[in-house]
Amino acid sequence: MIDSRRADIIGRRIKELRQERKLTQPQMGKLFDFSVSRLSQYEWGDFTPPFDLLMHFAEFFKVNHAWIMGVPNAPKILPPAENTIMKFEALCPIIEARAMELDIWLTQETRRKAAGFLIDNFPDILETYQSNLDVIDSTIIVKGKRL
Repeated sequence: MIDSRRADIIGRRIKELRQERKLTQPQMGKLFDFSVSRLSQYEWGDFTPPFDLLMHFAEFFKVNHAWIMGVPNAPKILPPAENTIMKFEALCPIIEARAMELDIWLTQETRRKAAGFLIDNFPDILETYQSNLDVIDSTIIVKGKRL
């Protein structure tokens, strides 16, 4: 369940996206097949859209789904894929090295998830690598458990 503060953020972002596209509530309701009153409830944070609808919003408005969902530090617009691939290729060895320093064994899947999380939520992670070691560590260690 999403808390009310997060629902407010999601609502404001949906409204912002709708207004940027100069869509009225009835137009957006028709595009996504729901009523104006439901859209109003989403925008006011009274209800949170289901995850699949949030993903449709992200795709339609060409924005980062994490940004719509109010993830801290998530960029509104994702960088081009080639930038993400370069970051991914640079981060994987860093994550692996930090995991080894912490005596944690990573599978390929957990390394991929950690790199993806860092790229989505900390787009400047490589530029500020030394000051972000704690972020990398917290990505590797979840609630004190090994991935």
